[in-house]
Amino acid sequence: MTFEQLNKGWNAHPNAPEVEVTVCGSDVTVSFLLNPYQYDSYHEGDLAHLHFSNALQYRLGAPNDEGFYSYNQSRFKKHGVKWGEFYLVHDSDWQQVFPNPVSVSVQPSEGMKHYLFYFRDETFECIAESYTMEIERVKNDELLFQNNENYRGRTPMKTSKWVIWLSIFGFAFLLASCVKCIVSQKPIDMNKWILLVGKFFCLFFLCLILPAAVLMLLQGLIAGANAFLGELFLFVVWGCVYLCGVFAANSMFKWRARTFG
Repeated sequence: MTFEQLNKGWNAHPNAPEVEVTVCGSDVTVSFLLNPYQYDSYHEGDLAHLHFSNALQYRLGAPNDEGFYSYNQSRFKKHGVKWGEFYLVHDSDWQQVFPNPVSVSVQPSEGMKHYLFYFRDETFECIAESYTMEIERVKNDELLFQNNENYRGRTPMKTSKWVIWLSIFGFAFLLASCVKCIVSQKPIDMNKWILLVGKFFCLFFLCLILPAAVLMLLQGLIAGANAFLGELFLFVVWGCVYLCGVFAANSMFKWRARTFG
């Protein structure tokens, strides 16, 4: 019995591969997260789908990594296989030994191949004619930017950092405006202030939160087609948001002047 390692240049996530097995007719697909730490060509969230064609049976179960290393529960360990790898087993004895098989189809066993994959917490085996691999890339602004030929080679803008800072300064401004309105008027008529604060938050929602939600939805659609334009549109979104915030704050000052004279 010999083992041919099939995962060259890729592997499953070492900590949480999130393995899922689906069956469609006589085909079996095992899906899992890829390892972004060992291989620079993959990123956190990238998925791999191994499609096994004309499968006869499969199993997903013991041993896990502890059973492999500490308790010698793998029947293949004596042959020198390594944990966490994907193998094609030549001269396999699967017809005699195959624990807890899940039957997929009834067909002749001639020409069937034995595939073996050691994941973080379980072992996957499949008897099938062949397999193909499909990579599903994670979709985020930076990766879309990198994959866009029109902007290849440029440095993408770090959306998360500047959005966070804009949020901090913007909400600090609105909070300071609200506090200034409250402390600058003495004595305080609570009924009038409750009405004033209610008006402010209604205006804040209509002029700030609602437009921001709509604009961010549009930005997501644009970013899906072109990440660079999506980033530029995001600048426009936040510019509009803060203009609305300034309008809400100024309206509150005017309401205060009309309410308290």
